[in-house]
Amino acid sequence: ELDLRSDKSVLKMAVPTPEVFKIKELQTINDEYVKQQEAMEKSLLSAARDFDAMCSDLYNKRAKLLTPSAGDKDAEGNVTDFWASVLQRADSVNAVLSESDEDIMAYLQDVRATVNKDKEAVKVTFKFFPNPYFKNKSLEREDWIEPVLLGGKEVRVGVASASTIEWLQRPDGGRQRKGKKGGKGGGKKGGKKGKGVEEEEPEALAGDDEEQASETIKLDYKTSFFAFFNPPNLKDIISGKDKKVSLIAADPRLPKLSQAILEDREIQKSVWLDVVPRAPLHFIACIDPPTYSCPMGLGLSQTVEKAMEEALKVQQQLDEKRAEYAEKLRSIRADFFVKRDEFAKKRSAVVAPMAGEGLPLFWVTVLRNSPQIWESFTDRDELALRYITNVTWNYSDKRSGLCEPQDCDFLKQHQRRSFKLELTLKENPFIKSEKVWVEFSYKGTLVTAKSSGIEWKAHKSFTVRKRDTPSATGGVPSRYRTSFFLLFEPTASKSASGLWDAHEKLSLARVMKDEVVPKAVEIFKVDPQNDGQDPEMEEEEETMAPEDIGDDTSEEEDDDEEEEEEESDEDDEPKSLHAKAEAAAKKRKTKGGEGLMKKLGARDPCVMFVLFIMAANLLVLPISWIIDM
Repeated sequence: ELDLRSDKSVLKMAVPTPEVFKIKELQTINDEYVKQQEAMEKSLLSAARDFDAMCSDLYNKRAKLLTPSAGDKDAEGNVTDFWASVLQRADSVNAVLSESDEDIMAYLQDVRATVNKDKEAVKVTFKFFPNPYFKNKSLEREDWIEPVLLGGKEVRVGVASASTIEWLQRPDGGRQRKGKKGGKGGGKKGGKKGKGVEEEEPEALAGDDEEQASETIKLDYKTSFFAFFNPPNLKDIISGKDKKVSLIAADPRLPKLSQAILEDREIQKSVWLDVVPRAPLHFIACIDPPTYSCPMGLGLSQTVEKAMEEALKVQQQLDEKRAEYAEKLRSIRADFFVKRDEFAKKRSAVVAPMAGEGLPLFWVTVLRNSPQIWESFTDRDELALRYITNVTWNYSDKRSGLCEPQDCDFLKQHQRRSFKLELTLKENPFIKSEKVWVEFSYKGTLVTAKSSGIEWKAHKSFTVRKRDTPSATGGVPSRYRTSFFLLFEPTASKSASGLWDAHEKLSLARVMKDEVVPKAVEIFKVDPQNDGQDPEMEEEEETMAPEDIGDDTSEEEDDDEEEEEEESDEDDEPKSLHAKAEAAAKKRKTKGGEGLMKKLGARDPCVMFVLFIMAANLLVLPISWIIDM
């Protein structure tokens, strides 16, 4: 028999720590969540294809009713300017239409939007009558998902291709003429032509100019709908698969590119799920509630009115199909949201179990590994962030995360839905509140933020100094100082300086909602040791009474801060969240701390990958975003 005790060949094995087992358990739970999310995306894609199949024959029938003569837009029986009127009355599209665009849209014959049967792609097609503006019989744009290798890892990004417009005449460059939409002066929609105002005719291209028309349009049409056919792409920034992620994240074109992609996505969704399936209702301006009979007073000829009556009968069938599709989305999302909540509970059970040890510094590590969040909090904030036990969010609108079957709510991008972000904290020396939250609501394009406020323990506030509070009885503070916890304090008002407005809060909360909460396990694994703990500080705290920890946080360094404030005028203070974060980071650096990029440079390259993914949040398009997550 082999005596293992005397065998020198036996190697000593390192015993894994409990934290290692918990991280593995978290990864198992996260992998299952990712599978559920992928299954939901496939179901959404399948439902979209089914919706297209159900509507295809009805779209063809409608097209024959509205344009029986496809060769001439003014032929008898055609509903003249049908699609031009539809686009003018669809809010999401009308916002980007210039008056010269409306002149061109008068030649629009049909609009279709379909989901590709072979890949995750949506194609929008605008079919035109022969016209004096360009040679194209139709203009198409297709958006799809494509895997791209970045920093040695594969990510899925949105890619788009579109028709090249072969211009015959150059319109007025997208400039709005006086009197547009009922304004002063002349113009088609502004009533009578004003004195001294003449209609501008399209400028004909001559010779060599015609060959460069497409390139010219890219420059002239910054405010035109036709910029939709000159789509922005991540490939405009990525020159090769080996390009460094840090350089991509720092590219100055990235913010504008992100905004352009968001705007195009809004147009695409509106055309696909609102403009195309509900075109006759937009034409007669009877969307809510829908009317399936042609109202009086439209000035239509008897032939056209009859065609519209038949088109509205088809519309009623389309609305039934659309309601079925909305209900299918409701069912798919309801199932996923249940599984998402189960995943959150399982993750919380590992991170902060009811009994035994968990990962008490899990959430502060996740926040420190998230560059956009890390830049928003101070050294004081980290003391309290160590006590976070959970971070959750939920939609707070009437649909409870789903959609109503017969309205347009389900067309909204998930970025424009009301939601509530909530932090749960265990007993700590700083904050009395067990939970703090912030809730965002939308009314059109206006966003409002409502916060829980924070009940700080005596002399422990990170957001308000004692001298900025009018009285001990609890007056309204006159000034707030930079802190991550401003997210949960009141929204900016004239009575107090230093508070964040709704948009500043929303920019940070969106990162928490879209990146931090769902991807917490992945972000934690980037650097599990990045918990901000100082061994020497831990030893000091162990010898202190709990009520004494952080006792000087509210007044510490007040003299230094006051001197800095006196040196700079209040009007020069950073106004945006980004500017405030930069100022806070600079201040921490001057006090001996390392800057963000210096810290990141000493870390694993994966941290730079996380930085890019967050900066390019709007560029990464899972199919659920295309089909309205």
